[in-house]
Amino acid sequence: MKTRPIQPLPLPDNITPNTPETAEPVILWVAPSALRVDPAYQRDLSRRSVALIQKIVSDFDWRRFKPPVVIESAEPGCFDIIDGQHTAIAAATHGGIAKIPVIRIEVTAVTDKAKAFLGHNVDRVAMGSLQLFWAAVAAGDETALTVKQVCDRAGARILRLPPPRGVFDRGDIIAVGVLKQLVGKRSAQKARVVIETCVKGGATPVSADLIRAVDELLHGPDYSGEIEQANLVTSIIRMREFEARISEIATAKKLPVWRAMTIVFYQNTRKNRVRS
Repeated sequence: MKTRPIQPLPLPDNITPNTPETAEPVILWVAPSALRVDPAYQRDLSRRSVALIQKIVSDFDWRRFKPPVVIESAEPGCFDIIDGQHTAIAAATHGGIAKIPVIRIEVTAVTDKAKAFLGHNVDRVAMGSLQLFWAAVAAGDETALTVKQVCDRAGARILRLPPPRGVFDRGDIIAVGVLKQLVGKRSAQKARVVIETCVKGGATPVSADLIRAVDELLHGPDYSGEIEQANLVTSIIRMREFEARISEIATAKKLPVWRAMTIVFYQNTRKNRVRS
């Protein structure tokens, strides 16, 4: 089969090619031990990470090698990894690889490092939403910073990784997608009240379904003003009593769990007034 040459695509009128702000990338050969990982936005090694590194070592092949993307480190002669820490660790672990090729890019500000990380990883399925969220915080993203501030003030904690064996503490959150939706839909103050209600109810963790249900009961057009926050907290504390009923309604009515949770909480929470 004849190969197809790379050719430019026609661009619509509303797209203008961007002019790069930095110099072109440079390919270097460096020792894996000269590479560094910034914990401000790069994840720690999970069990899956260790398994992946072991697989890379056992199947190491230069034909499958993808050079890590790096920037100059504050440590002389070292480089911070923007993308490719598993590859770098595997090369260091291998024992028979003195140097690997890396692609060095330039950054113009402290936050650019995190922004570069986002640029390399935001479209990759394997990259978790938690890691991308913390990278956005490090990059100074306004939405991410607002979400973090809402949770901090509500007494909740956004995790960097799901906990080992799924053991959460009270107020832990990994549902960053729903958090961003909540902050985008409500004011920061209303979002804080939602998360604070979940935390006061002892939610372990604060799940996406619970966030959606509490928001609907406190701020949704069909329920707003009918339930006091303190009374809803009492219902959340009793949530284990309602789990079977929530599951039953979700199955029977073919509803999302959070919708069924909203119905059950409403039925079992003291109201401010009787609905007309």
